[in-house]
Amino acid sequence: MKKWKKVICLTSIICLMFSLSTTVHAETRWFRFLFTNDTMQEMYYPGASKADNEQNWYLTLVEYDIESGISNSTLASNNKFGCKLHRSYSDYVDIYRIYNSYVTAKRIPYQTTVYQGDVMNIKGKKDNSSTSSVSLQVYGKYTP
Repeated sequence: MKKWKKVICLTSIICLMFSLSTTVHAETRWFRFLFTNDTMQEMYYPGASKADNEQNWYLTLVEYDIESGISNSTLASNNKFGCKLHRSYSDYVDIYRIYNSYVTAKRIPYQTTVYQGDVMNIKGKKDNSSTSSVSLQVYGKYTP
């Protein structure tokens, strides 16, 4: 009987420790880009602080504007979005990547160590390999 009391006591302590532990929530930021020809006309990409020590960031590209809900993204196989994640004090954390389709929570490894609290920012452009003359509108979110 004493053995069971110890097991129950130990289990209770472990459950209590898990319930009191602090959960770190990743800081996710929505962004939008509008490129007419090769010129950026509109942008919204606020910086986000890295909330953990995981050495990956996540990218989602969607068809719709988060504010209006209107599906007006022009991302396509001939209208490509190029982007790179930047850090405020040391830029080499990622390589330039090209997207021509939507992605959901795509895990992208950092090229160097990134620390909790680092301020990250996404920068993008209409990639030079785009053959479409249509303006490029891109919507998405990233989690550093």
